[in-house]
Order: sequence, then C-alpha cells, then structure tokens
Amino acid sequence: MKLNLKEMIGEDCLAPTDGDRIYSIIHPELLADRQVTLDFTAVRVVVSLFLNQAIGKLYADVPPERIRANMTVVGLNDPGKFALRRVVDNSKNYYADKNYRAAIDRSIDTLEA
Repeated sequence: MKLNLKEMIGEDCLAPTDGDRIYSIIHPELLADRQVTLDFTAVRVVVSLFLNQAIGKLYADVPPERIRANMTVVGLNDPGKFALRRVVDNSKNYYADKNYRAAIDRSIDTLEA
C-alpha cells in the first residue's frame, strides 16, 4: 500500500487528527505484516505533533522490527526527516520502558496542573 500524503492531507501535515487518520490506515497493515509506503513528496511542512499521531503511536503495539521491515517513508524533506527521527526515538523509549513512560507522564501531568 502506498499513501500519498500530499493528496490525502495537503502541503502541510500539522494536525493531530490528520495523523490519527493516517495511523488508522497503516496500523492494521503493519499488524498484518504488510508493506506500507508513506510518500511525502510535495509536502512542505511536517510537524512532530502529526508524526506522533501517525507514526509514534505505532510503537505501542507493533514491534520496531516489524515497522522497520514493512514501512517505508519517501519524499520527506530534511526538517521532516529530523522530526521523524526524534518521534521514532522518543516513541521507542516511551513504549519500551514503563519507568520512562511513567516519568514522562508525571512531567506532563505537572505541566498541565
């Protein structure tokens, strides 16, 4: 399956709701061990908030090895690549280590109070 993000979302991938939409499409594909390509060609802006919802949440229940083997990202500009690396690294840590996850959640709760 190949998803053209420019056609689906537009030139700017900003909204978490758009990320949720992409997640809902790719999550079952990866769980079924099927190939997914995310094509960001002609997308101008991609932010972490979008990527957290679209890709970061995958690490909650899809093994990183399966994501790496079955998901390809193409056409992403340099700032988008940087954001994606951060999202992937943070998500792996967050979902792999319950102590790390608890510390992050406590920090967020403190900020929201």
